[in-house]
Amino acid sequence: MTDRVDRDRSPLPSPPGGLLTALMTNTLDEDYQVVASRRASADSASVTPDARPGLSRSAGVIAAVTAFGVLLGVSAVKTAQDRPQALVERAGLIAGIQARQARLDALHAGLASLQTDVGRLQADLADDAATASRLSGELTRLGISAGTVAAAGPGMVLTLDDAPNGLPDVGGVILDGDLQSLVNGLWIAGAEAIAIDGHRLTALSSIRFAGRAITVDYRSLTPPYVVEVIGDPDTLPARLLETQGGQLWLSLRANFGITFDTQTLSNLSLPGDTHDRLLWAQPAGSR
Repeated sequence: MTDRVDRDRSPLPSPPGGLLTALMTNTLDEDYQVVASRRASADSASVTPDARPGLSRSAGVIAAVTAFGVLLGVSAVKTAQDRPQALVERAGLIAGIQARQARLDALHAGLASLQTDVGRLQADLADDAATASRLSGELTRLGISAGTVAAAGPGMVLTLDDAPNGLPDVGGVILDGDLQSLVNGLWIAGAEAIAIDGHRLTALSSIRFAGRAITVDYRSLTPPYVVEVIGDPDTLPARLLETQGGQLWLSLRANFGITFDTQTLSNLSLPGDTHDRLLWAQPAGSR
């Protein structure tokens, strides 16, 4: 025990200045100093990294902050290096956008011009359609008057027949002149279309004798003759009797027994003339 204490008790270095200085400096007993030194060594050896969590956390935070700073520095350097290329690309994008916007403006202007043209063409088409409709109506009206277009409407039907005992030389027989006078009287009375036995009359139609039969447009007819007339049924019969042709037929019926019957109808249909028509004419001279 004494030897161990003696070994542990190493002589303290003598401080400079002599014994008085040593006494003033080393206020503790040498044995107490040895024990205090051992205790400090033991405390220092017993402390482990796990027993110092505050120090570990501080080291981790420092490392993270350092790494973040390094990343920021690298990013800043990279951004500075890429900035010229980014400016070039941005300028190219802006130029492309401006070019496409100009193209879009041009297309809008072209569309507006086309819409104007379409509106003008539609107006012209409407005018043409109105003109065509008017001309079509005029052609129909003229065709009905000329007999080249089928006609329908109210009118009257006249049934004409020879007298029961009529003879051509004696009387009582309908002649071609009698039919001509009747047709002319019907036109004067306001007839719009006339057909005899289904044959439509035109400005070029002929009614005449051929042998012992009356022909209309070179078609032989036999009595009784049916004359269909389109016109106003309220005025046509009375106005016919006021004409020279109507008076003639009243006389034929009264004096020779020729049949002359009339009947008004609300609707009649007459066919158009399908034969050759006059396509070209020239006046023979001034009147």
